[in-house]
Amino acid sequence: MKLMKCKKLAFAIFVAIWSVSLSAESNRVGQTDALGSAAANKAIEGDDASGGTSSPTSRLGNYCQIATKYAVVTDTQQAVDKAGRSSEMSYQVAKRLGELKRDIEYALTQNQGSSAGSASVARSTASLESWLTMPSGASMTGNSTSMGTGTAQTTPGWTSGGSILAPTDSTVTGAFNVTALKGVIANCWTAGGNPGIIMVGGAQKQVVSGFSGIATIYREAGATAKGTAIVGAADQQQTWLLAA
Repeated sequence: MKLMKCKKLAFAIFVAIWSVSLSAESNRVGQTDALGSAAANKAIEGDDASGGTSSPTSRLGNYCQIATKYAVVTDTQQAVDKAGRSSEMSYQVAKRLGELKRDIEYALTQNQGSSAGSASVARSTASLESWLTMPSGASMTGNSTSMGTGTAQTTPGWTSGGSILAPTDSTVTGAFNVTALKGVIANCWTAGGNPGIIMVGGAQKQVVSGFSGIATIYREAGATAKGTAIVGAADQQQTWLLAA
């Protein structure tokens, strides 16, 4: 007998981001800077250059979060014959590795701020959403749009104290629509970004698949043994932005 997984686990964010080696529990993980606004730029030939003011970059940081899982197997469980596996410990360790990846994915998608922790409180890493701050956010320029129609939603972002504050959701959930999506894409492009991935949960994936566009949501596969495939999901949302 062989034990097999029914489904391969998917870790969309975990595999999409890159990893780096860190040297401390608190690390400066990046810097922010911005170009000046585009303007008419014409100079007289031979004119003297005038001095300007240069602004330093803003350094951003985050804290390392410790995640743990334990696999405990008795000598009896390890020694006796088992169904579908030769080593109970190896099987349990493989399960815990998958659980750890899911826990990391969970942390990255929550409203979780960064924290240095203490002797009684664990350190925490700021989640992806915590980095998405409004353009008026403290010490950092970002692009986010709240779908909520209520109040109390916040996107504080980076603070001068060295922490990333957790955002809060609106008191009333709003509707996710293609207009809002395109608006955020346009804001990112204006700020110099080029977003390539949309991360949504199961319910919002159904909404995204219903967005209208120039492409149809079906495909004729012809007369084959597998029949005709009907595709009811959107895998790509393509938006082209051109400079005026």
